[in-house]
Amino acid sequence: MIPESVLESYDLGHCSIKTINTGLINKTWKLSAASGDFIFQKINPIFPEQIHESIHKITKILLQDDIGSVEIIRTKNGELIHKENDEIWRVTKYISGDNFEITPDADYAFSLGKGLAKMQKCLRNVKVGVPLRTIKETDRCYEDLISLIKLSQDHSQIKTIQKYAEEISKEYAALDQKLEINNRQMIHGDPKISNAIFINGSPDIKAWIDFDTIAFQNPYDEVGDAIRSWCNPVHESDTESQLDQTLLKATLEGIVYFDIYKEINSKSVIQFYTKKITLRLAMRFLTDAMTENYFFWDKSKYNTLSEQNIARTRAQLNLLKSIESAFMTLL
Repeated sequence: MIPESVLESYDLGHCSIKTINTGLINKTWKLSAASGDFIFQKINPIFPEQIHESIHKITKILLQDDIGSVEIIRTKNGELIHKENDEIWRVTKYISGDNFEITPDADYAFSLGKGLAKMQKCLRNVKVGVPLRTIKETDRCYEDLISLIKLSQDHSQIKTIQKYAEEISKEYAALDQKLEINNRQMIHGDPKISNAIFINGSPDIKAWIDFDTIAFQNPYDEVGDAIRSWCNPVHESDTESQLDQTLLKATLEGIVYFDIYKEINSKSVIQFYTKKITLRLAMRFLTDAMTENYFFWDKSKYNTLSEQNIARTRAQLNLLKSIESAFMTLL
């Protein structure tokens, strides 16, 4: 529950408070007050305190460009966050609308692609300092995975882990590194579909949320991550994961709508980055299967965190195998 002292620091008054359980990292509540509806979050300590100033600057730029996004509410003292007992609290305006874990249809896929391209276009030349965030590239993730396996030979799931590691090694060796593009700009950093709010009953995007992952990184990597999320017709933890060609076609049409990158019009480049981020996530999940420190453990489905992350690894590898065939008729 939200401490009374935190509520008082915003002086919003309140009628009701409801827990929101959809997020995996930050603890979140919706507060309905006479002055409106708000989102209260207790921020996970993995995010540096300075990120909130960056979020404020970026979302202000997006809002000025008529791109819907979160809007941070300041405390009574004019601060972007409230700190108490080593905890950081943040409040934003509540954004009503539809929110999904899986893309409903091709119209939504097109809207998502167009919306991401519009956001990247807006942020392309933006220079906002962001706290240094450790983002492991695919090469580093692979090295860490192989090193950890050597140190985890007594793990109860080591045989299964080694089997998937061998599959990952083959896919890693097959990546066509010639398609790598050296580019950097401000990006959202986590464009999964659940971070988009749609106008009720419409595929039109109302706003983007969850900017804790903003970074100065490769925009093509973000495009690949978006396709991985939007074009999978099942949940990303489902071992039946695959890339749906209809959703992919619509997404690509949306992404190239603004023609903001010459390279992005080459679908082989997009395919490469979709493969790369999917493989990187498989590496991360298999690493998590050994360290067993993932943010959320679904005890209703899995006996251990290791078991859960092995399933997530399998899902990403299945998705990876479907990418080439899904792209084939579109190239």
